[in-house]
Amino acid sequence: MAETHEGATRRDFIHVASATMGAVGAACVAWPLIHQMNPAADTLALATTEFDVSGVEEGMAVTVVWRGKPVFVRHRTRQRRSKRPTRSTSTIFPIRRPTAIGRASPRC
Repeated sequence: MAETHEGATRRDFIHVASATMGAVGAACVAWPLIHQMNPAADTLALATTEFDVSGVEEGMAVTVVWRGKPVFVRHRTRQRRSKRPTRSTSTIFPIRRPTAIGRASPRC
């Protein structure tokens, strides 16, 4: 029979060793599955674009390409900014008021 050393047996060692090997095997299987979810290098390269806005002077418009699409950068003049229409938040985020029955009224 197996000799016991301070309460530990060979069976305990086999259980610990097999559990450790099972955990390592699961990690080896899971690693490629998780790694495939990362974005590809070409996608990461297109994801960032740096543009120095300090070079854009007042009244100037610049077009920058980001992810293959144009992004328009404009430095408006004070006169142009003052002509900007003001909107209240109620027109941007309309509140649906409940009707007398208790249901929300449909947007018309």
